[in-house]
Amino acid sequence: RLLKDGAVSWHPRKLREWLRASTKLRTGDVVVACYPKCGTTLTEQLVLLALNGGDAASLDPLSKNARNFSKRALGKVWPEACLRPDNQQVQVGQGKEEFVPMTLAEFDSLPQPRVIKTHARVPHLLGGSGLVKGAKYVVCTRNPFDACVSAYYHAWHPQNNGWPFDAWVHAWLASDAWAPHGSWFRWHTEWRDAASSESVLWLWYEDVVNVDSQEYWARTIATFVLGKDPSDELVQKMVAGASFAAMKAQALQAEGPSRLNSSEHLRVGKAGTWRDHFAPYPGLEEEVRRVFKTRMAGPGLAWNVGEGEAIVTPITLPDGPSR
Repeated sequence: RLLKDGAVSWHPRKLREWLRASTKLRTGDVVVACYPKCGTTLTEQLVLLALNGGDAASLDPLSKNARNFSKRALGKVWPEACLRPDNQQVQVGQGKEEFVPMTLAEFDSLPQPRVIKTHARVPHLLGGSGLVKGAKYVVCTRNPFDACVSAYYHAWHPQNNGWPFDAWVHAWLASDAWAPHGSWFRWHTEWRDAASSESVLWLWYEDVVNVDSQEYWARTIATFVLGKDPSDELVQKMVAGASFAAMKAQALQAEGPSRLNSSEHLRVGKAGTWRDHFAPYPGLEEEVRRVFKTRMAGPGLAWNVGEGEAIVTPITLPDGPSR
């Protein structure tokens, strides 16, 4: 669809098809794959800290966009938000953000390793219809209750637009019908099936933010991304630079009239706070549990929902014990 000045507006499905057909991943590319509001920002931060020697000051806290960085630092790219054909002028956003247009030639010229953010389902990934040999995939997952609550305050912001919370939950449960990334249930079922590959590192947001396991997961991420054991100094820098307080403070400092993004996407940074939202609506929590049981039946994973409880599907992972 043409806009003024010859710019083009893409239908999500057409953009997705073009990206799959036109982009190629390279050996060593690191793909950060998360369902929306399931730890994307935190995972990006940890990956980029590992690749940048733990230097949090080198990361643009509002977008981490690769095209904003000097040659000494690596950033990330969100192809679904910015990547377009070399010969097309496309109006998508403003300022130093994730939506500044990037051509295929620019994408291909980025230094290695490229860090690529995506919310895509496995069949819609760049470079084909699944995992690409040689690329590394860091997948962060979050329990559906907290993910749903977080999405209520994000993007087009249902809460600010007057949606009652229970109406939002029912829409979120039905997101296969309207969201480009599908529902939480379809997304995680597909990624669960891909997680047995040695090229996939699977994270649980609830574990990564837990103070008792932050160092373990920082070390695990750094080892996976770098292909070698990180130093203790790097791990400590990653833990400090990826804390919610540190990221929020940096984002607040970077805000300004020239910036499209704000610090609002860093809302709480905690796990298990969903109960306060669901409590006023009798039966709403049970509806989510019912859909979870129906959609996630079969071999799967367990999600920590707080207060010592996990929601679990029957699980036996191919290379390890049930979780």
